Amino acid sequence: MKVAIIGNGNMGKRYSSILTFYKIEHQCFDVDDWDQAKRFDRYMITSPTDKHCEAIEFYKKTRKPILCEKPISKDLSEVKNAFKYKKLTMLNQYRHLSFDMVGPTTYSYFKSGSDGLAWDCVNIIGLASKKPKLSNKSPIWKCRINGINVNFRYMDKAYMDEVKAWLAEPEGNGKYAIEAHKRVIEGWYEID
Repeated sequence: MKVAIIGNGNMGKRYSSILTFYKIEHQCFDVDDWDQAKRFDRYMITSPTDKHCEAIEFYKKTRKPILCEKPISKDLSEVKNAFKYKKLTMLNQYRHLSFDMVGPTTYSYFKSGSDGLAWDCVNIIGLASKKPKLSNKSPIWKCRINGINVNFRYMDKAYMDEVKAWLAEPEGNGKYAIEAHKRVIEGWYEID
């Protein structure tokens, strides 16, 4: 198996490191070198968010599995259109930390990505059983999903588990991903 990573930023480097650990042949490509990656068996899209849907449209023509960083898009119609391709999976590392409980969901950390706090938390919002409370005030990463505290030291392993699961069985997660995006767009969260 050969995997193409589309995007050379921090997330691309993370996935490259994980694939190296799992001894999976791979190569990283800049967001403008898409034609070079057509010969691969699977695709990981780690480009900036505004390039995600364009990359998905390009690579779905290969009929091969795609794992895309979140969010897919900030436009719900684009998200729905992207997930018409059933071999598309939105990354959700949190699912490997088990949150089948019902309880409060909270997140606080001073640092947010360029998409903003709510989009950084799309999976936390998507997994929440009740409307979550988000904040960017804490100098220490804090996360609780459905009443269970998430320990940051397990996050790297959760990413590894997500990639491993996708390599073994690349099932799409459109229903979940569309609902998670919808919750963010509709403001199904509180900002502290």
